[in-house]
Amino acid sequence: MEMAMERSERPPSFFKKLLGDFTRKIKIPPAFLKNFQGNVPKKLLVKCGGMSWFIMTEESDEGYPFSQGLAEFVKDLHLELGELVIFSMVGQETFEVVVYDTDCCERKTISTRSYGGQPGAYAEEKSGPFDEVKKEEEESLMGVESNMPARHPYFVCSMRKFQMRWLNLPAAFAREARLKSKRSVVIEDPLGRKWPVQLRQYVKRTSISGWPRVVKANRFAIGDTLMFEYRRGSGDAIALRIMSRAGRNGAGPAYEKRA
Repeated sequence: MEMAMERSERPPSFFKKLLGDFTRKIKIPPAFLKNFQGNVPKKLLVKCGGMSWFIMTEESDEGYPFSQGLAEFVKDLHLELGELVIFSMVGQETFEVVVYDTDCCERKTISTRSYGGQPGAYAEEKSGPFDEVKKEEEESLMGVESNMPARHPYFVCSMRKFQMRWLNLPAAFAREARLKSKRSVVIEDPLGRKWPVQLRQYVKRTSISGWPRVVKANRFAIGDTLMFEYRRGSGDAIALRIMSRAGRNGAGPAYEKRA
């Protein structure tokens, strides 16, 4: 009896495996429509991982697919082909979402909207000689908010003196990109050159070994603002973009040679 009560108290839900052009259309299953009691809302509030979106529905010959607002939802959550999304109806016009990765495990959702704008996105405990590094990393994340939104996990970094010699990956980025168990990665610089580098795994941080070669070849300077984007589906590659050069306001060109 207790189990029956638990099931009856759960919010109605449906799941969708992401196939086809899911950035444009995700159809609400016909059998689920009864939960709207004959009145499907034209606008739904969808929540996941501390973020929320308004997504419109439209009546068509195929039923009631999500339409306007869906592309932003897919982009912000970095949804990919083959993943499974569960929509739970927690109110007449509100859904909460859980994402399952292609390995059939629930994916922890990290709001990449805040990677460039909120320093709290990468709260990581460090102690001893790395306290100063932690402080500089947090300050660098405050510096610039990307005007070139990434579709995959990314972080923005304003180069400091110590980062000319070595680069620590923010903990949330390393987790989201699943780099904690890897020993190497490829950095693709703004000219499309590929740099195989080693990953050094520590208890509380992941560092890139070989980073000074990339710095020298691209003539990076203290104060340059860079974006690092991990691209799933293209091998273990981190695409590197130059957001702005030191001494210039706003975002710089994709690549600018130094004299």
